[in-house]
Amino acid sequence: MHLSRIQAATEHAIGETRQSVGSYPVATLILRSAAQLATSARILYVSVSQGRMYLHFQLEAATEVRQEEFEVTFIAEATQEPLFFAFAGRSSADNYCLDAELPCAVINEWEGLQVSGKMPFTLILCPLANGV
Repeated sequence: MHLSRIQAATEHAIGETRQSVGSYPVATLILRSAAQLATSARILYVSVSQGRMYLHFQLEAATEVRQEEFEVTFIAEATQEPLFFAFAGRSSADNYCLDAELPCAVINEWEGLQVSGKMPFTLILCPLANGV
């Protein structure tokens, strides 16, 4: 699936999620060996401080994906270009946390991110080998 199609593939799910949740859903594509799954992630916590991002998110799709870890690629929503990647670990049933050093190009712009605001990125999740 082309990066520009992530938004279109999750449009319906995002519309339903936005009606019931206070935060904006983030378009998310999960890459798996058998297929790709378009879904959304609900941001539970976000903080940018001293060049680092602390992010907690929950996958919205009711899936059989029960990964312990994902490699998370952040894609700029405006340009559809990859920005950086980080590793997210599962903290509870469908909640994942990550702590990442941000590229200099986005630090100032992202310092004001809030859970209730629209995120300037989409996500591509690649399950790591230790998942089920």
